[in-house]
Amino acid sequence: MWAAIKQRLEIVAADLRRLDTAALGAAVNVEAAPIREAVTGAMRELAAAVALLPPPDPLEIARVPCPFCAQMIMPAATLCGFCWHKTARPAGE
Repeated sequence: MWAAIKQRLEIVAADLRRLDTAALGAAVNVEAAPIREAVTGAMRELAAAVALLPPPDPLEIARVPCPFCAQMIMPAATLCGFCWHKTARPAGE
């Protein structure tokens, strides 16, 4: 569970970094400064939240979201146990 939370927080942080980069590109716009300030503050808070999470349990089985219902399933699953969609991945993955 903690690994999934940490993964989602890291995704949000990456999205905020992209937004920050976009705002930096629009630096000539007077309204970019408040956006950059808000993004910087949010990234700081996310980093602090990630730092508070305990390290992942090495015995916890890694899970990935089902591509159809987003429930967490085993990476090697060929059938989702929640929505019953086939989740088979190509042989190269």
